[in-house]
Parts: sequence; C-alpha cells; structure tokens
Amino acid sequence: MGEAVELLRKAHALAPNDGLVMSALGAALMRSSLMASGEDARVEAEDWALRALASDPSIAETYTTLGLVRLHQGNLKASLKAFREALARNPRSAEANSYVGRFLAEAGNTTEGVRRMELALRVDPAMQRAWWDLARTYALMGEHAKADAALDRGEAAGGSPDTSFMARGRITLWRGDVEGARALVARMESLAVDGSAGRKALLPALRSMVENGGVPDPSADVSHVFAAVVRSPSNRTFVWQVSTEVRAAGGDVDGALDALEKAASLALMDLLWLDRCPVLAPLRESPRYGKVRAAVAARTAELLGA
Repeated sequence: MGEAVELLRKAHALAPNDGLVMSALGAALMRSSLMASGEDARVEAEDWALRALASDPSIAETYTTLGLVRLHQGNLKASLKAFREALARNPRSAEANSYVGRFLAEAGNTTEGVRRMELALRVDPAMQRAWWDLARTYALMGEHAKADAALDRGEAAGGSPDTSFMARGRITLWRGDVEGARALVARMESLAVDGSAGRKALLPALRSMVENGGVPDPSADVSHVFAAVVRSPSNRTFVWQVSTEVRAAGGDVDGALDALEKAASLALMDLLWLDRCPVLAPLRESPRYGKVRAAVAARTAELLGA
C-alpha cells in the first residue's frame, strides 16, 4: 500500500487539481491506516477526501473513504450518511454496500443487511471483512452452516487462516465448540506469523477453552491490553465486545458487564449481538445489561432515522 500512496503523491504533483487523484490518495491512505493502525495516515486520508470532495463531489469512492474515517472516529451517524452518499452515486459500490449491510444487520434488519453484504461480495468476492461480517450475522441468526460456508468462501477468495481467525474464533467461542477450538488453536500455532492484535487477544481464551472442556478461563482475557493502545473508538468497541464474550463464557458476569459498559461508552450499535449472542445469556437478567441495551437501542434508532 505504501508504494500506491507514493505513486499517487507523484500523480497529484503532476495533476494538483484532479479530484480523482485526490480521492484515490485518500482511499489509499485510509487502507494503509487500517493495515497499520496508523492515526496519522487516517488524519491525512480525511484531508485528501475533503479536498477531493471540494474538487468533484460526484466521486462515490470519496464518500466511502469518509465513511471509513467517520467510522473509526466513532461517529456512526456521519459514517452511515457517507456510505449512503456513496451508494447514491454508485449503487454497486462493494465497500459501501458492505458497510451499510453491516450497519443494518447490527441494527436487527438482517434481511436487508445480508442482501447488501451478499451484493457487495458478488461485486468483489475478495472483500474479506464482508465475508466475516456475513458469517457473524449468520451465526447470530443461528444459521451455522451458512456461517461456516461464508468463512470458507472468504478464505478461498484470497483470505488466510490468520485474517479470518477472529471471526472463526468468536463463533467457536459462542458455540462452546471444544473440538473446533482445538483445531483452530493448532492451525494458528502452525502459522509462521506473529498475527494480529485480535489473534493475540483471543488465542489464550481458546487455549483455556480446550483445557477446560469448553469453558474459557476468564483470566485468559487479555483484551484490556489492546484496548489501552488502540485509538479508533470503533476498534476499541470491538475489543471490549470480545472481552465481554470471553468473560461471560468463563462465568465472570461482573467482569463481562464491566467490559460491555466500556463497549457501550464508545461506539456500540450492535443490537443483533446484544440480543442473540449465546454467551451473553447470563448477562441479560442484570439491570446493568438492560441499561446498556436501552442506550444502544436509542443510539440505533437515532442512527437509522438520520
């Protein structure tokens, strides 16, 4: 991605008023920030996207970049608006359809959410995050064969065991699938890579799940280590969601509720997960859970009404 950024900087020097070049540079910087968790690249991506928008407001990809920027700033309302602006200019935008589909599925509109994610994957079958989001949606709906098929198809389309690990690992945890966890741990330990922060956060819990017959040791949750260094509110929300799952599955209800409240204080808008994730069942009788759900429901209603 670094080479693409440098080539686009050279192109901008040759054509400083070209909106397409500025839009492409913003998009490349945003993708670079996602791969390296780089705040500086994300800030610069926003600047180039805004410049491109001022030069030519008709470019759908500019709005997609702004949607990603706003998402990782924790501004869900502005993010969804930007993705919808992208679709108004290009209804077959794979990335915009993928993220709008994810928003809708998380809000509970799984029919339209799945339809949009599947459209995105017909346009771009190599879009790994769309496969993960589709798989988790199917899993939360109880359609486990479809969830497994989505993960397999994502890897077949160019993914890898490492990139799909978080999606597979979470679904394995939700099911309490000891053999699945054993196979997944062995598969990950065989890879000659350091792995992502997500892998490092979840792998100890899956190891303890194998050792304890399906119940992870809640002390194996190391998500707080990564939440402390991740800057994106969206990514921190995800980290605290994983922490909630590990602690709930391990029987630490108070710790799980603490993690859930941290997620809700950031950018949690995932009603589907709150209502359907099986390992959260012990939390749902707590007044603390009720307060979180009410706050997330209000946030979701405001978002979709925008």
